[in-house]
Amino acid sequence: MKELFISLVMIPMLVMTSCEDDCVTLKNWQEEDVVELITLAPIQSSFQQGDVVTLTIDLPASNDFFADYIDNRQTQVNLFEETGDHVALITLGDDELFLDNTLTFIKGSRGEFPNWFILPYNSQTEMYELEVQISLDRTGAYSHEKSGQIYLGPPDPTECSNFLLNVQFADIEGQFVEFTVNESSAAE
Repeated sequence: MKELFISLVMIPMLVMTSCEDDCVTLKNWQEEDVVELITLAPIQSSFQQGDVVTLTIDLPASNDFFADYIDNRQTQVNLFEETGDHVALITLGDDELFLDNTLTFIKGSRGEFPNWFILPYNSQTEMYELEVQISLDRTGAYSHEKSGQIYLGPPDPTECSNFLLNVQFADIEGQFVEFTVNESSAAE
């Protein structure tokens, strides 16, 4: 009975405590400003069912987004060198764009949830990159929140990240990416 108590209660508590301690000891930086790193092309107010839009994110590993938070102010930070992460995680504020549509990944992959994506580090371009083609299969009105967050740093980036960057879609007015997908006519 004592062994059962230890394995069911004590071990998970010790693991959770050590993760929390690890997180507290990390230097965490969050950039409050919003960086326009997400592109969607083409941008238009209406599409036909089956049209393809491309979502792209290129996060340069060396950047000045966190310069104000590092001891050497106004210097560039190399996220890859600071974290050693071979991937970054982006969580977008909404999954409207991805539900009931076909996604083809050119660079990167899907994360744990429909609005989470993995951006692998490309050592040739020195960028964390995502490129996904979205076939607009679902008809109707789309209203996708244009914000997201990029996390870098272990252990679980959404709970304990070294770097957190607020991002949004470029060239989009207002708070949402909005368009309509019309049903394709049978004559086409």
